[in-house]
Amino acid sequence: MKSVYLNKEDCCGCRACCNICAKQAITMKPDEEGFLYPEIDQSLCVDLILVNSPNGTALFDQCRQDLIEEERPKEEAINEQKRLSEPSQLPANRRRFWEDYWRFGFEYVIGKKNKGHEGKNG
Repeated sequence: MKSVYLNKEDCCGCRACCNICAKQAITMKPDEEGFLYPEIDQSLCVDLILVNSPNGTALFDQCRQDLIEEERPKEEAINEQKRLSEPSQLPANRRRFWEDYWRFGFEYVIGKKNKGHEGKNG
């Protein structure tokens, strides 16, 4: 497991990283003193950057200092992440979500989403 932060002191424990991760790959784990810090389960992640233009190369060079870089063969990445070689299905309610968002706003759609999950959590 990898940590979200290079330095634990940069983490305030707010769990925002856990909540924003679309793959639910970040969880809070106790350190040796019992304090919770985020850790990444990389088997759940999509960690791929394709650089195929001069502009992409320039952008990657600007970001490189903030990344952990590992060059791997394309075939290896595709075999581990089938989503890279096959189109994924869009959620059936995606269009409705955006229609509701533009018509009623963020508070409405987030309330609607949370209402749909009330029975699942308790």
